[in-house]
Amino acid sequence: DYLIGWLANAHILLILLYRPEYTHLWGSKSYYNKIGVDQLSTPTSVELVQSILEGGDVVPELRELILNRTGGNPLFMEEFTHSLLENGTIQMKDHQFVLSRKASEIDVPDTIQGIIAARIDRLEENLKRTMQVASVIGRDFAFRILHTITGMKEELKSQLINLQGLEFIYEKRLFPELEYIFKHILTQEVAYNSLLTKRRNEIHENIGKAIETIYTERLEEFYEMLAYHYSKSENLQKAAHYLKLSGIKAVGKHSPTEAFGFYRSAIDTFKKLPESVENKKAQIEIIHLMYGPMMFLGQPEGSMEILQEGAKLSGEVGDERSLATFYGYLALHHHQKGEPLQGIEYGEKAFQTAEKMQDIGFMAATVFDLGSNYINTGQYAKMVDTLGDVIELLEKNEMEADLCGGPFAMYPVLCSYYGAAMAWLGDFEEGIALC
Repeated sequence: DYLIGWLANAHILLILLYRPEYTHLWGSKSYYNKIGVDQLSTPTSVELVQSILEGGDVVPELRELILNRTGGNPLFMEEFTHSLLENGTIQMKDHQFVLSRKASEIDVPDTIQGIIAARIDRLEENLKRTMQVASVIGRDFAFRILHTITGMKEELKSQLINLQGLEFIYEKRLFPELEYIFKHILTQEVAYNSLLTKRRNEIHENIGKAIETIYTERLEEFYEMLAYHYSKSENLQKAAHYLKLSGIKAVGKHSPTEAFGFYRSAIDTFKKLPESVENKKAQIEIIHLMYGPMMFLGQPEGSMEILQEGAKLSGEVGDERSLATFYGYLALHHHQKGEPLQGIEYGEKAFQTAEKMQDIGFMAATVFDLGSNYINTGQYAKMVDTLGDVIELLEKNEMEADLCGGPFAMYPVLCSYYGAAMAWLGDFEEGIALC
């Protein structure tokens, strides 16, 4: 939607695939024209059927059966025709493809998925098992991963050649390594859903282990894949680990939305694990990591609850620095949302905790967020009193150039706040001197 909004004066062809139930938001725009790809026409459908059934003529009765049952849907047409061939309903007689029984006696599944499932069920057990394992890897799957999981090599190659011949999969590429792809996403989905949940979970974990073994030297490339597979397994500890690493990787690629999603999923995963101090500390670390993308995205929905959870967990494990930091985050959150009174409440808690720790740099960092909320509520006298003490401590300890854990030196910023507050109180001379 963002892209479409910027294309008003551009001549561009976008080829988009989506299901009929999907509704996009740009259909009413004056600069939009739709060129729909409808179902195949009858003549084109006839050509497709003839291309599938090569080597003979298709008798009218068979042709009408396929066309009437598939409604011009090319995938349905292909799968239905292959299904009839494999179950012996279509036979070759006198250079013609004919039906071995009456059309009225043929049981046809109502959906494409049903036809694909019937085809898979007719496979030899070893082919079916290989196809199911491959479907858990994904629509695209590397031979090395499948080989590592199954423990087969030559036999596996033979099975994959058979599956190619049946047009379930295609060879995608040979270099840099051999990869295959399911002919259609529906084929992969049907094979995947034919597995029992417990068996799927086991395969997902085995895929994760295989990736860790095969790609040890370049594991970072596979963090997202590892996060996905372990999330679908019962090894939630590893799932949380790779979700966190995927979030860190996304931040490095300047993808805050993606990072926020990974971190959020990591927290949700930790909540499924047994409660422990280590578990809580891990969640606290992730929420701190999450704060950067959260701010960049303008505090998306649920941000305050996440920060409050971070403060709660920090209190439970007795981490005062983390607790004060979360109070500071919440103070800034309320400041940005136009809620300065709530911001002051959290800001004062942060400052008091830092004061209790006797950490001057931390006091300077927390009073910065507090000062923003004091300004918004006109509490200049209170601001002067609080800032004055911190400025004096920074000077006394020669910390005027100290970053205090932030991206800039805090001392000159606090002096400018102090000077502005003095001006608002009518003491312009002192205010000018400090600024």
